[in-house]
Amino acid sequence: MAVDISGIDPILDRLNRLFAGTERAREKLEVWTLLRDIAREHSAGNLTDAEVKMYVNDIAKRVAATLASAGKPVSVERLADDLYADIVTASSRSVAGLSAELRHKLRARREKARVRSELESLL
Repeated sequence: MAVDISGIDPILDRLNRLFAGTERAREKLEVWTLLRDIAREHSAGNLTDAEVKMYVNDIAKRVAATLASAGKPVSVERLADDLYADIVTASSRSVAGLSAELRHKLRARREKARVRSELESLL
């Protein structure tokens, strides 16, 4: 049974499709790691949209050259736009995950405080 990667990691899904049929697995993993790190830094607020676009344009040029040398030419502009969209998607998912985790922690703290207050009122 095949796993639908697009719902889990849009960046890896796009790279899998781009690099399919090539012998460039190492390059794909390096690019994936780099783009994932950019998405993480963007979600943390350490990179602006303009900085992300600048980095993605550079990466798209190199990926396009790598794919062209493997016989799979792609448009640099289209690739940059697609990768940027994937990074924004991954970044927003990461932010959503952080929000959910923070809400969970706050609920747990409120519950502990409520229990402590009840115990103190009994004593």
